[in-house]
Amino acid sequence: SSSSSSSSSSSSSSDEPRVEEILLVHLSHSRGRGDDGEDVLLLLTILEHGDVHIYSSFDLTGEDYRWRRAALFSDLKQNASSLNHDITTTICTRFRRLEHGKIFRRFRPTKRSRMREDIPPTAHTVQPIHTMVGSDGLRRRLMLPFTRVGTHTGVFLCGDHPHFLFLQRGTVRLHPLAELAGARSFTSFHNINCPNGFAYVSNQRDALRICTLPADDWQYDLQWPLKKVPLRCTPHCIAFDADSGMFVVAVSNEIPAPLRGTAGETNSRTVPLTEQKFELRLYRGGVWQVMDTYVFEEQEHVLDVKIVNLKYDEVRGMRSYITVGTGFVQGEDEQCKGRMLLFEILMPNMLLRQASVRTEKAPVTAVTQVCGYVAMCAGQKLFVFDFHDSATLTPCAFVDIDFYAVSMKTIKNLVIVADLLRSVQVFRWRENRHGRHLVPLTKDWQLQELLTADAVVDHDKLGVVTSDAGGTLRLFHYEPDSPDSVGGQKLLCHGEYHVGGDAPACGVRLHMNFVGASTQAVRRARQAMLFGTQTGAVMLFAPLSEQVFKRLRTLQQRLAEQLAFAAGLSPLAFRAPRLTRTYQRVDSGRHKRRNIVDGDLIWHFNEIDVGEQQHAARASGTTTRTVMNNLLELARLAAWF
Repeated sequence: SSSSSSSSSSSSSSDEPRVEEILLVHLSHSRGRGDDGEDVLLLLTILEHGDVHIYSSFDLTGEDYRWRRAALFSDLKQNASSLNHDITTTICTRFRRLEHGKIFRRFRPTKRSRMREDIPPTAHTVQPIHTMVGSDGLRRRLMLPFTRVGTHTGVFLCGDHPHFLFLQRGTVRLHPLAELAGARSFTSFHNINCPNGFAYVSNQRDALRICTLPADDWQYDLQWPLKKVPLRCTPHCIAFDADSGMFVVAVSNEIPAPLRGTAGETNSRTVPLTEQKFELRLYRGGVWQVMDTYVFEEQEHVLDVKIVNLKYDEVRGMRSYITVGTGFVQGEDEQCKGRMLLFEILMPNMLLRQASVRTEKAPVTAVTQVCGYVAMCAGQKLFVFDFHDSATLTPCAFVDIDFYAVSMKTIKNLVIVADLLRSVQVFRWRENRHGRHLVPLTKDWQLQELLTADAVVDHDKLGVVTSDAGGTLRLFHYEPDSPDSVGGQKLLCHGEYHVGGDAPACGVRLHMNFVGASTQAVRRARQAMLFGTQTGAVMLFAPLSEQVFKRLRTLQQRLAEQLAFAAGLSPLAFRAPRLTRTYQRVDSGRHKRRNIVDGDLIWHFNEIDVGEQQHAARASGTTTRTVMNNLLELARLAAWF
């Protein structure tokens, strides 16, 4: 059932938010494969500013139950004259609040200060939650239970940021609906053309939309919807071609290895030997159907796969190719060689055509593109090739690198190379009438065992983010005017952040979605880094404005002192970087290394009660509304799904 609360009394504090709607619902967990959760009684509330609180019921048992039951009976007996029910039937049922990590309120900037100066003030239209009152004067419900939407039962949350609430394996999961304008009403809908679907009214021109959830092969028991594609092999690299909508995946299978250089026949006691056989598969997007396959040579391992846009000719411009870097693993007695292969996707047959191949005397560990040319790292050298005639790879420049390149990324004419031992290097690509050159720009002088490195964009500033094997992220800046940079030859470290055992091994740059931003220039002003770790986790690294950073860093310190953590451990001490034998702090500016805010710690502010929020915000010199606006924009910046 759903009800609206009465107006707050004059004696209540003005800071206390008023409860606008309450819903008590009994949800059964989805009967899926491996789903062994229990049914849950949930209590959902919506506050006046739009926040949603979810509570789960539980019964007190044991000594705690007997103590609370005796205390309850004592209170009831004192007021027995005013009660009309039997006190012996009272049950001690309690509710505990569940953490969901979602912010449903609207963005409401203050008049004195704005978090983003590049967003026009007209983009921030403040509408209270009472706009859910219709033209007939009746208030619409925001929380609508449903049954049989697909194979799920749950609650739909209307508003500017509509969400589905599912109960999966005894855990509450919230998944957003991809409707930028928001949803006004919702109902389940079953038809022969739309089996077990749903319908909702969008806030954009009051449009009625009829939809269905994806097929049953999607799983909703994680924070993101997940679909597993059975490959029956081990994937190593994946790339997406936007022009053809195809996925390129490098996979391997274990096959029996022949006995090389041994005499005699094998018997039943011989240990079977296996080796990996690599192949390149072309998958059709959406259905994940194998369209074509390329099998590599024996003992050839795929090390990197990228989609590159190369210069084709002066008339037709650029053309996309699949670039693959490989290496031959033949033991310590033979030299490890490698190849770089270029493939082209033939449409509409969706086939792979080998456009060119080049053999190197060292393994090709990383490939990428720079200004219409293809670049590769082979051994201790970085080569740049021209593929203008679409037939042969013509070398046009090279430069020596340190030890072993594990990652290579480009942004405009800059090439960022992550080394296995000697940290990161940045090169500049120059092309003029005098020739084409790769010029060393700057590097980190420390020794780091890097896993990946990439650039992070913040308006007109460019930084370099690295991840080492010890699980530490470092942010570097190129400052040639600083005396510590030795004329720009040295990258200066401006931030360190320890992520623990989940060391990021790969990353991709994504544009950040600003609240109310209407132009592509505003969206591209900042770019975030989405990292994938070795254990399968995903983490986000995003730049902040100076004003928001100072506010959140102060709030981080207050939350670390105010909240109680497991075993009394300090989250700030855990995020401190670990010094290794190869990496030591020899430069100055230690205070600059604290320029990264712990998002996991800051997000606890959304989960604590209102009194603790006001206390933490007041101790940080700000207000709850301002902090929630900052958290809301951070949540919307990464709203890609």
